[in-house]
Amino acid sequence: MKLGRNDPCHCGSGQKYKKCCLDRDQAQRAAQFAAEAAQRRAATVENAQESRPGVPTAPARATGGARPKPPMGPTPTPLRRRAV
Repeated sequence: MKLGRNDPCHCGSGQKYKKCCLDRDQAQRAAQFAAEAAQRRAATVENAQESRPGVPTAPARATGGARPKPPMGPTPTPLRRRAV
């Protein structure tokens, strides 16, 4: 059975689960999910390298890099409705 937010905490403190151990349990689940995702990514990269030997793989895209600049020139004015 699933432990609900308003159920007594499983650690035996007598408090509600949401006030006691919910944040800690969520952090543990998030860390476990991140570790599993990293393992899946590593396995995918290894499989890609094995399936195409001699072909270099593209490096991962950097996050937070430069964004493409918007085109230069006058910006169009929005259309407005006439008052009736």
